Amino acid sequence: MAPIAALMDGGARLLHRRTPPPVTNWTVAAVGRDRSYDITAARTDLGYRPRIGLDAGLREMAPRPALDSGSA
Repeated sequence: MAPIAALMDGGARLLHRRTPPPVTNWTVAAVGRDRSYDITAARTDLGYRPRIGLDAGLREMAPRPALDSGSA
């Protein structure tokens, strides 16, 4: 994906486009970055306890089937 983003990004700059292409170097870098965070310091120093656990949070974020999938 990165080579495509580089090509599209460079082409848009070369053609002096006012709007960015659908895929840019920045979007590829942002999507590919690790998004895990360590809350150990908040737990130990501040006594923080999450209201929702990891498993429950992941279930909450999981896609749900559409209520009405038969009509268009």
